[in-house]
Amino acid sequence: MNVSTAVKKIIRPLIPDRVMARVRLHQHSRLVRNNFDVFVEGPAVAKRWLASTPDTYRVRLGSVPVADVPYATMIRGGSELPVVLARPGAETEIATALGVLGAGVDVAVVAACRPPGLVGRRRAEPLLIPKAVAIAPATAGAVPGLADVQGSLEAVIARLRSAGATFGLVPRPLQAERPVPRGDRIVGDTWVVLAAVPMHDIGGGSRSAQLALELLRRGANVVYVSLYGSQESSDLGLRHIDPRLEQEGVIGFSVNGLISRCAAPGTVLVEAPAPELASVAIALGRAGWSIVYDVIDDWSDPALGGEWHVESVERDLVGRADAIVASAPDLVARVAAMGGHASLIPNGVNSAVFGGDEPAPSGLGGDAGPIIGYHGSLYGAWFDWQGLARVARAFPEMRLVVIGDDKGHPELPGNVEFLGLKPQGALPGYLQAMSVGLIPFLVTPATHGVSPLKAYEYLASGVPVAAPPLRALAGLDGVYLDDDLVAAVRAALRAPRPDRQQALLEHGWERRLDDLYRALGREPAPVVRRGALVVARPVAHHPRRQRLIRS
Repeated sequence: MNVSTAVKKIIRPLIPDRVMARVRLHQHSRLVRNNFDVFVEGPAVAKRWLASTPDTYRVRLGSVPVADVPYATMIRGGSELPVVLARPGAETEIATALGVLGAGVDVAVVAACRPPGLVGRRRAEPLLIPKAVAIAPATAGAVPGLADVQGSLEAVIARLRSAGATFGLVPRPLQAERPVPRGDRIVGDTWVVLAAVPMHDIGGGSRSAQLALELLRRGANVVYVSLYGSQESSDLGLRHIDPRLEQEGVIGFSVNGLISRCAAPGTVLVEAPAPELASVAIALGRAGWSIVYDVIDDWSDPALGGEWHVESVERDLVGRADAIVASAPDLVARVAAMGGHASLIPNGVNSAVFGGDEPAPSGLGGDAGPIIGYHGSLYGAWFDWQGLARVARAFPEMRLVVIGDDKGHPELPGNVEFLGLKPQGALPGYLQAMSVGLIPFLVTPATHGVSPLKAYEYLASGVPVAAPPLRALAGLDGVYLDDDLVAAVRAALRAPRPDRQQALLEHGWERRLDDLYRALGREPAPVVRRGALVVARPVAHHPRRQRLIRS
């Protein structure tokens, strides 16, 4: 063991996991942003590739030059012939790509590859430059909008990867090429959403993701830019696909490149006032874009934005914004204290996801008794583990089901069950089977500034809500508040089930986006499209020892 390793072993236990995870994910956000399976030809090649890339299912696709002419080779066959795409000059790689196709591989990619390493003092990310791609006919036919992205192999692969296709990779020695930014024109209403995490994180249910999905239904173009990569320990394989949707990480995102592609200035929505995101918003504002600051948390709380929050940056954003909206009354007051005016727009519910009747999932175990349930994040100083335990002990005849990314919890009664993280699309069946929806939060200044998404999803599922007396929930029909969480559960159990349709009508994201348009002084755009396709692969849990980023 060298001296450096010994020092790290001493210092590392002194640093909270939360801090290390955030720093590392921020530093290497692109490493975790794009996730797909990789197979390589031949045991010798596979051994070398695995040795140089410890986490082969988390490899970033590099930028590739966009050809000014159609692909040198494009074979479009019927039901039996695969689709083959190649960069000009890469025809010789087509046979290799076709040879890998099959045996569980939906898409074969021949690509120049660079393993992770150091360039000077800076870490170089894994890089793939695709040369030729072969696509199974069934896969090509099942991916919407594939014909619309023929200008770039990278865009084709990104669309297929988002659809959950299984990739076969044939690595080649890296050939130096100068990346050319994406150049296709963006016409029409365009929104840039600057968020903390990717759309698919937190099961795909975040406020920023829901607003982006609703904007797509209104016919807008959406460029979704995230500060961090996914912070969940389970990859749900959840991806959002739409020809009008682009998803990027803030590192490497080109503001000038986007401006040059847009026919007219659009709107930028900032969710987290981190310096990296605020600088993007300010640059777009200088180019004539409208700035909306969407305040969703009290970022001055160290448990929320303590690692990146700079008060002067947030105050500057408040001063520059064309409109400010906030999800809770306490946040409206906080904006006022900074000299701004915010419109109250609470969180909401996705009507397309929660509007139907769903059977109880098999994971609930059939007729195993009444259920008190919770879904959501399981970290942070505001989560009331003791309150959760008190509820479980007060109702031993009931199951207390917890849905979320469990990264460790205190000892709890035996009737508490952890079901793991679930994608938003799978939640309705679980929620509709519950007798009470729980919000086990401690009452603090930070939680008074929270508008719990889960409250609206419980109500839209016909489930009464038991929660502590949070100001953002006061006055909501179907929500029972009490300092004693057990008493709140008792009140919810005695109450009638909420009117689902009324909850959807009052709290749907459709209404929330209408209010956002009005905050900007605009008439709400009508719904003109079905919206993005949401796909999911089987859940993959990545053990810590196998992760390139051990957060």
